[in-house]
Amino acid sequence: MTNEKMKDMLTKCGFALSDVEKVSENYDVERISQIVEAAVSPESAFRAIHAFYPELEVESLQKQCDFIMDQVSSSIKEKHPEAVMELTDDELNHVSGGGFFDSIGSWFQENWREVAVAASIVAGAAVVAFGAPVWVGAVVTGIGLLATVIVNDYV
Repeated sequence: MTNEKMKDMLTKCGFALSDVEKVSENYDVERISQIVEAAVSPESAFRAIHAFYPELEVESLQKQCDFIMDQVSSSIKEKHPEAVMELTDDELNHVSGGGFFDSIGSWFQENWREVAVAASIVAGAAVVAFGAPVWVGAVVTGIGLLATVIVNDYV
């Protein structure tokens, strides 16, 4: 993800332009993306991000990642309602061995890096907006939109 895409995403999620600018001044999402790309798991990514940005606590990043995954799951279910549906070969390969909604875990295994970067962005925005490392969850207005943006970009 680029810093410009981060700014666009935060703006779409309802962050004030002043907060978007503060986030971009304090957090380099391109550097965060590099850290995540070098990691072998979300946990190792969060530890490395914390080492680079100590105010972003590992536990807060993990909780935010879990929250985003819940939102992604809800968005996927809205985008693909439970019903008989025609699947492309790629979709069929993606869900083989389970139902469509069982594939969310599989989707996460393939896309955890994007989710980890998004969780870091949101956690960084929380530090800027609230002045402390907090788990954002539903506190930030429009956070569900972040999941929708992720789903539309990657699903």
